[in-house]
Amino acid sequence: MFFWFTYVHDLLCIALEIAYFVEAVQRDATLAHLMVLVVCIGFLTYTIIKLTMHKLHEVELNEILIQLKNLYPETLDTKPAEEYRKHIWFLKLFSVLYIVVLVVFNVIFYAPSITVLIKTGHWEKILPFYLKYWYDWRKPVVFELTFLHQIWVSSSAVTGVLLADTLYCTIILLISMQFELLGKRLEESELDEPELVKCVEKHLLLIDVCARFERIYSPSLLVTFVGSSGVICCCLFLTLAGENMGEAVRFSVLLFVYIMNIFLLCYYGSVLMEKSSNIAHHVYQSQWYNNCKKDQKTFLMILIRGQQEEKMTALKFTTVSLPCFSGILSTAFSYFTLLKAVYEGSSAHKTFDTNMNDLVRFESFIRVPEIFYGMIGITRYGEPRNTTKARLKQLFFWSSYANTIFCLIIEHIYFFRAAGNFTNFLELTALAPCIGFTALSIVKIMTIKLNEAKLNGILDRLKELFPVTHLEQTRYRTHQYNLESQMVMKSFSILYMILIWIFNLLPLVSMLVNYLMSGVLVRELPYFMWYWYDWHREGLYEITFFHQNWGAFDSAVFNLCTDLMFCAVILLMCLQFDIIAVRLRAAKDDPQELISCVQLHQTVLELGDQLESIFSPSILVNFLGSSVIICLVGFQATSQISAFDLFKFVLFLISSLVQVFLLCYYGNKLIEASSQIPYAAFQGEWYLADVRYRKSLLFLMARAGKWQKLTAMKFSVVSLASFTGILSTAFSYFTLLKTIYDPSDSK
Repeated sequence: MFFWFTYVHDLLCIALEIAYFVEAVQRDATLAHLMVLVVCIGFLTYTIIKLTMHKLHEVELNEILIQLKNLYPETLDTKPAEEYRKHIWFLKLFSVLYIVVLVVFNVIFYAPSITVLIKTGHWEKILPFYLKYWYDWRKPVVFELTFLHQIWVSSSAVTGVLLADTLYCTIILLISMQFELLGKRLEESELDEPELVKCVEKHLLLIDVCARFERIYSPSLLVTFVGSSGVICCCLFLTLAGENMGEAVRFSVLLFVYIMNIFLLCYYGSVLMEKSSNIAHHVYQSQWYNNCKKDQKTFLMILIRGQQEEKMTALKFTTVSLPCFSGILSTAFSYFTLLKAVYEGSSAHKTFDTNMNDLVRFESFIRVPEIFYGMIGITRYGEPRNTTKARLKQLFFWSSYANTIFCLIIEHIYFFRAAGNFTNFLELTALAPCIGFTALSIVKIMTIKLNEAKLNGILDRLKELFPVTHLEQTRYRTHQYNLESQMVMKSFSILYMILIWIFNLLPLVSMLVNYLMSGVLVRELPYFMWYWYDWHREGLYEITFFHQNWGAFDSAVFNLCTDLMFCAVILLMCLQFDIIAVRLRAAKDDPQELISCVQLHQTVLELGDQLESIFSPSILVNFLGSSVIICLVGFQATSQISAFDLFKFVLFLISSLVQVFLLCYYGNKLIEASSQIPYAAFQGEWYLADVRYRKSLLFLMARAGKWQKLTAMKFSVVSLASFTGILSTAFSYFTLLKTIYDPSDSK
């Protein structure tokens, strides 16, 4: 009864959301506001479809679970048990993250209201979601009841998604376990005919269970995959292109968890394919040649059938696997690019959270990277360089840089000593990404340090071109650019700082847990490095721990400030391209205005070439290393490691993906900004101008047809297509590494 009441209630909420959406369209609401409604309607629709699927096939799902329970072994080997325990822990973490999203979605929206309450004592009544109510919900008591109603519907939506998706992952995990146990049984040397017949019967049963399970989940998977690209696109748009900080935070958290949700569905689909196809390998690895001809034919039949992998599909349109996940992301990025172009080309969108009376200062675009510059001793833009303070900062920078190089050296020594001693393969693959991360940070910060004067020259020129009056900043949408700069940079900085401090401090948590459980204090360090002394000794441990934390923090800041400055300069260049486009559209047979636009275009193109000469080498190193780092981190996250290590490597993987995506996204943004120039020129009233004006405009259009772009030393263009290529390469490396690695061999 409670289920059906909740189900009908969710249907009513979808109707109210759609009614609100129709009303919003009729009153010309902003595109960002409509995107918020689309995401909420889409998510609740997925919930309804998944709950409907589960309810319609509840009896059959229970039968599948009973069959798998009957097959479940009484005892399980230590390594498989540990592996499946890790999967269960990860599903629990996924559930917790969804609950965090629920809390953030319902609470973060009230941050502005709380601020106003503290300042003025006035409480503004707002609701976390947009629904069309037929009554005045702002009245006392009615507001509280309506708020509880929205909390209920959001909780039931999250619970419905968790129910369907965790059950999907759990059943696939149980089926995969049975395939693995069947393979090991077939590989045993002593297998008589009755036992072989039992193996065949079990194989047939598992194939039947897979077919039934695929038939149950296939429709909801199709709906999820079809809509996922749209939902991810909208969340990405609201995070990067939206104009409201509260909405950006809400939907950035939802974007992260939703991508993880789709990844889990695809990952467990790949797990099922891998485990089911391994049956043929296990059969061939057995001593089938010692059996009689009849048994050999039976083995052959199992081998032939085992080569056909069992898989989940979305109504046969696509196979649920990791390549499918890459395809969904690629499609979402394509939608996002189109949506961003439509949004930026429309003059109808409004800013509803920015105070347009405040002038935007040039320094606000580079404030965040400048803060991190100060943390590592690099002189900020505009600061005097011949003072005692500047020299002390230089000394601090070079000491930090030397410490980071020293950390890289002793990491390499540890790695080669471990490789020479045939140490655990997992330990080597855990160390390699850290080495790559440190090496990349050293290359990046040297890019900034060696080109400091040239970079300051670019900033000086961009500052001269920066719009400074209210009229100019309103006309050229400077506030929107500044808002995007602040949201992206602050979000990325928070993510990176969380990553590095979790890596740095997680050993202390692990030590505390072990001490509480066993009563023995076992000292641990965050990273694998070679030391010529016994760092376990009291006093030396604290110094070594501080040294590793210092080196890791410097590595993170080196990476962070370089990437943020890269994004800030590109954003300022995109602003200049927008200024050119706006001026060209408004130009009316004014030769001087056209010449001014041409000169500005020449200047921005020159600055783009200078920017490429500065960052191109580090981008090449970044792209080459990112595929390997993402591969190794992903390998660690899917291997038999502890819960603490799993958590930090999942966070490492997310941070690496976001870092590469950010570079590619802003490289793509520069291409889009420069590509609009010929279209803007054509949109002006050139047809009313004289021949000389038209010819001059034609020169501009011909040159603007070659888009401004950044490259990785000419090997690759920095764009969203590059990001897809990096993911594809990383996945290829990951597949190869998983194929080579044998978890049963510890060395």
